[in-house]
Amino acid sequence: MSILVNKDSRVMVQGITGSEGSFHASQMLAYGTNIVAGVTPGKGGQMALDGKVPVFNSVEEAKANTNANVSIIFVPPPFAAEAIIEASDARVELVVCITEGVPVHDMVKAKRIIDQNGTRLIGPNCPGIITVDECKLGIMPGFICEKGNIGVLSKSGTLTYEAIGQLVNVGLGQTTAIGIGGDPIIGTTMIDALKLFEADQETEGVVLIGEIGGQMENEAARWIKENMSKPVVGFIAGQTAPPGRRMGHAGAIVSGGDDTAEAKMRIMTECGISVCESVADIGYKIELMSMLTEWIEFIGIYSVSSQSHSWIMDSNYQWSKEGVVSYIPLTEKSATPFKELYGELSFYLFDNKLHLTTGYSNSYDVTKLDFYTFDNIYCILVDEAQFLSKELINQFR
Repeated sequence: MSILVNKDSRVMVQGITGSEGSFHASQMLAYGTNIVAGVTPGKGGQMALDGKVPVFNSVEEAKANTNANVSIIFVPPPFAAEAIIEASDARVELVVCITEGVPVHDMVKAKRIIDQNGTRLIGPNCPGIITVDECKLGIMPGFICEKGNIGVLSKSGTLTYEAIGQLVNVGLGQTTAIGIGGDPIIGTTMIDALKLFEADQETEGVVLIGEIGGQMENEAARWIKENMSKPVVGFIAGQTAPPGRRMGHAGAIVSGGDDTAEAKMRIMTECGISVCESVADIGYKIELMSMLTEWIEFIGIYSVSSQSHSWIMDSNYQWSKEGVVSYIPLTEKSATPFKELYGELSFYLFDNKLHLTTGYSNSYDVTKLDFYTFDNIYCILVDEAQFLSKELINQFR
């Protein structure tokens, strides 16, 4: 499983005979991408990439002769929007535009047309998309990726690579990584991509990387709170950016209000996303999230006394401790009154440990759980009375 592209995608490259197009197309071909056509007006009939790919004069001609269903665009900024429109008018299903510096006025026209035609566009000004070991579209370095079950969604190209590298370092691979671009007008939003990851059965968690400026991250966070069943780890770039100054992408400019890094991080946290203050924490946090997800199937409601205990889960997912622990299998029906009584569960990182908290109002202090490993055994340190449920844990982000 994957999103948007796979080994069966039939790819055409618009601008294949240019220096950028030929270089990156050759890298894509070497990765295993199924490139079936190239498009350069006036050069139809030639063969590109050492005679491996036929070149056509138009997208319509290329599609008619090769049945291509995906196009990637390496065209200079003044002509990029027209290339997008040409692909959309030819009813190409997915268009990826790598080009940086496309005039906003041009993209206003292109966006209206692709919406009318029902074309999915990624970019412009993006690194592209990669489904690991199947299809690479764009400029991402394929050799850093490993197959796995984590989706990566980012506005930033370099931070996409950083997130992938950190995931690999902690032993977690990727299903699909997608860079949606950082321009003010882009084709695919964060919510659009999150819907695809949510529907993908193989994707078990998502890394979401945003930046200052605009409302896309805030809108995505609120959608995640209401609709996402999979854990999400987030990061916002531009935390030290001064107001009113553009930082990198054309859309990365703080105008005030809730488009600052601080505001976006707060909103994401309030919506249940596990937010990293540093990009260096992404791998560590998603590893903890994946560890927690592995436990969900084995957890019902556990009740212990108000004294502090340490319960150890062994390799057979059995709990061991002197004394008796009460286990109550949880059903959807029994979860409702439990939630009403004890409130929402959430978690956060403190002192390099993952803490679980409940927000109930009674004589107990706020409950904390420390997740850690000892002698290769997963352990949970329990303070005060603690209850866990599969349904409530599924609300963690």
